[in-house]
Amino acid sequence: MFKLNDNEVLVVPCKSYDREEIAEAYKKIFEYFIDNEIKGKSVYIKPNILKGDKPELASTTNPEVIFPVAKHLSELGCEVQCGDSPNFITVKKVIDSIYSSTGIAKVIEEAGCKMDNSSKGTTVTGGKYLPQFKILTNVLESDIVINMSKAKTHSFTGYTGAVKNLFGVIPGPIKGEMHLSNPNARAFSNVLIDICKTVDADLHIIDGIIGMEGPGPSSGTPKKMGVLIASKNPYAADEVAVELMGLNRENIPQINLAREHGLTKPIDEIKIIGADIKEIKKEYVPFKNAVVSVASYWKVLAFLLPNSLYTRLKKKPYIQSNCIGCGVCEEACPPKAIKIKDIAQINYNKCIKCYCCQELCPAKAIIIGKNGNED
Repeated sequence: MFKLNDNEVLVVPCKSYDREEIAEAYKKIFEYFIDNEIKGKSVYIKPNILKGDKPELASTTNPEVIFPVAKHLSELGCEVQCGDSPNFITVKKVIDSIYSSTGIAKVIEEAGCKMDNSSKGTTVTGGKYLPQFKILTNVLESDIVINMSKAKTHSFTGYTGAVKNLFGVIPGPIKGEMHLSNPNARAFSNVLIDICKTVDADLHIIDGIIGMEGPGPSSGTPKKMGVLIASKNPYAADEVAVELMGLNRENIPQINLAREHGLTKPIDEIKIIGADIKEIKKEYVPFKNAVVSVASYWKVLAFLLPNSLYTRLKKKPYIQSNCIGCGVCEEACPPKAIKIKDIAQINYNKCIKCYCCQELCPAKAIIIGKNGNED
């Protein structure tokens, strides 16, 4: 259905979210769509809808990146749904509100397609690290899945893009269970790869027009990169995105594990189509207090220590004075280590340092390490 080979990644320069400019960029991407094979199929578009942030905050896939794909598929007579399982939420009204806030619901309606607010899951089996788990039913039942992620740094995994975005097909609270049982970044990255292989999305598009650096995936700073990245291979797409962001691969377990599993090749062996990435490459500020430190001894500990000891050595999340006591972190915390008493309070005896609280805090009131530094 898409003419890209497994080892090919399409990189298309696009400087802004201006609709006309994006339409020009997508002309190059649509050249790789085999329309006759796609026509009339059921399609699921899976963006990154972390929470109800407005597009300019760069924590979600920008709606203008999604619109041309939805419109093109709609014109091919496809039955198109767009959805995610944001945060740990299953209440349909809340999901609809998040979809609306991000601007994604508006462009999907404009394209003649539908948003999916269902959190119903279907059990799948066969994963190496997840022998049995649930995936959103509507994703599994679609003929074609198009994964549309955002290029960002990440507090737990170092980077989030194509592979990490598919964690969103896990229904609501089940995500918390996965964090609880896989507190080590390497173990959790193996889980992400299991999910990605099971979904087996047909095409992966990364919104790298404006990404995020620093304390991502939601509290960081928007940073322009000016590209759309497309590939049938999510691991190769992430390799290219990480290269373009100037991030250190050694600090991103998912990238290293994908190579170990033979799912992708090193960047210099990937065929890049459409642009010279040396002319586009930026230097994104990583999440400095992320799980894996730059120190070589810490990398060894991260892979060799038991999860319980490794978790004790990781940096703690701290609540800042700008906490608004909204309760989002309390609801999202996998081990239920947070309680709201005017403001959020963390029970560090329960905390597994998964940083879901920092990831989802709407007030950006949670930092990793005291004052954002080492403990």
